[in-house]
Parts: sequence; structure tokens; C-alpha cells
Amino acid sequence: MEFKLARDLDPDLMDKWDFFVKGQKTGSLFQLPLWKDLYLSNKKQCWLFFWGQKEDQFTLAALIRGRRIWGLGVDYTIDRGPVCDDADLLLQGIENLLPFLAKEKAIGLRLDPYWEFPKGERIEKRLKDLGFEPFQRKDDRHFETLTIDLAQSPEEIFSHFRKTTRNEINKAKKMGLKVKIAEDEQELKGFCDLLDQLGRKKAIRTPPYSFFQRLWNSILKQKDLGILLLGYSDDRLVSGVVILNHGERGVYSWGASSVETQEKFSKAHWLIWEGILWAKEMGCRLFDLGGYSGGAESDSSPEQVDLFKKGFRGEFCRLVKIHRYIFQKGKEKWIRPFLS
Repeated sequence: MEFKLARDLDPDLMDKWDFFVKGQKTGSLFQLPLWKDLYLSNKKQCWLFFWGQKEDQFTLAALIRGRRIWGLGVDYTIDRGPVCDDADLLLQGIENLLPFLAKEKAIGLRLDPYWEFPKGERIEKRLKDLGFEPFQRKDDRHFETLTIDLAQSPEEIFSHFRKTTRNEINKAKKMGLKVKIAEDEQELKGFCDLLDQLGRKKAIRTPPYSFFQRLWNSILKQKDLGILLLGYSDDRLVSGVVILNHGERGVYSWGASSVETQEKFSKAHWLIWEGILWAKEMGCRLFDLGGYSGGAESDSSPEQVDLFKKGFRGEFCRLVKIHRYIFQKGKEKWIRPFLS
């Protein structure tokens, strides 16, 4: 197998890249070249393409995002990658990637291949052997979550929800909540306003509107790689959720409900249910509820989001954590504070 690194891909290779990533069980939307469009271009940022191939066929792909740090080098990140369904080839590719990046003035590399446990345990063990260390911040991508098997019929999926969750969905319908897919940027702006209000109320950081504008133009308008579902009560926007299509997984990625209106029904349960149906229609194997911390057994728990998600009765799933490799081992104590 041959490994290659490039700053750009010609159209033929780009098509092969897309076909390969979309066809792998461990593929991710974050590893498609169009995901680059969500990042603003600046002098501190760079991108690299690393792939393995055998007889003109892709065997591995990694879209690598670089952040230049003046006077030190480049800190690299592979979001939910590299992509490869074969564990041996994946680990071989990561091992071969390190010397490539060393020549590109790398000071650090973060990655998290989209592998589920128990198979992911082998990946983590081998990453440790290669010199990687687990690295997870509170606001990083989730590595523990709840998933729903989409091989079931819609009726089977719905019947497995908790009774209270089923009742909330049915009640929202009876109370006149209208659910639709966003059609324009005006509706996107309305959702972002809800998200901003929620962020200020809970003192959490949310992505800026400019990010969602780029997400809209690159992904959400197409309605096959992601959708924005909105809930309206009496023609007022009261809730919204963003679901992204990672090929095998439909992932609940952002959600917000109005903090200014107090409807006597859930403003979000029905939206998630419609998101599950959309992911199944798109051919996803699983619906990922977007992270789970393991708490929330009652309404008095501070982890209200966990309680909400548990109502959909998903199976607990653990994913490979983000791991970081530090180059120039002798300078770790100087480099570490500058890494993401």
C-alpha cells in the first residue's frame, strides 16, 4: 500500500475521496472536503490531504486541518478520522502519517477515528503504543452517547420510547406544533437567535451565526447531508434542531427551544422524532443523540439534557476518544501550552 500527502486534490481524486469516505462505516461528514468551507481562511490555517491507496483504490483518507503557531510550527487535527474500516490498515496509516507531518513542521496532532467500542479499544491501545495520549476537553466532540438502531421499523422505534416521551410527541401534535424543514436563511437566523438566547441563559458558548451561515450554504441547503428542523406554535418559532448525516450515523448536533414562551407541551421531542425518521430515510444505520454523560435519573437532576435523551431509549455507545501526539518530544513542556 502506498501513502500520499498533498495540499490539494484534482477533481478525479476529489470524487474518489468523497466516494470512499461516504462508503466507509467509519466515515464522517467532517472528513469530506466540503467541510473545509465551514472554516474562515486565514494565514494561520492550512489543510492537508493524506490517503492510502492500492492499485488506484483508496484504502484510507484523512482531511487534516492545521493551525500555524508562530515560532513553533503547526498544530494538526483530524476530526473523526482518519477514515478506514480496517483496523490494521487504519493503524498502519496513522503510523505512516507521523513522519509525513514531521516534515510539515508539525508540533502536535489530534485525531479520533470514528470507531465504536469494543473494537475501538484496540485502536486506543495501539495509539498509546505509538505515543498518543487521550485528550478530551469539556467542549470537544462526544465520545459517549446513546444510539438508536435504525434497522427497526418506525413503529418499533417509536414503541421503544419511554411512555412519557411518546406522550410528549403526541401531545405536541394535538396542541398544534408544526414541524418543518428550514427553507431559507431567514429561518436559519431565527434558529440561531433561539440558540443564542439559550446559550446566554445557561452561560454556554454557542457557534456564531456566521458559522451556521456557512453550514447552511455548504450542507443544510442540500438536505441530504444535514437538515435544520423547526417547530412553530401559533406561527412563532419555538424550537429547532440540526441533524447531520455522517453516513452510518445521523447525529443530533445542535438544538434550542425558546426561553421566552412557556407552551404546555414539549417543543423538542417531536423534532427529534422527525430527525430520526429523516436519518432512517437517508440510509443511516444509527441515530446518535449527540452525547451522554450518564446522569439524569429524575427531573431534579441538573443534567436535564441527559434525562431528555434517555426518553428515546437509545443504547449506550462509546467511541474512540480524541488522542494527541506531540512531536519534538524533548520540547514537550514548551510546546504543550500552545496546543489545542
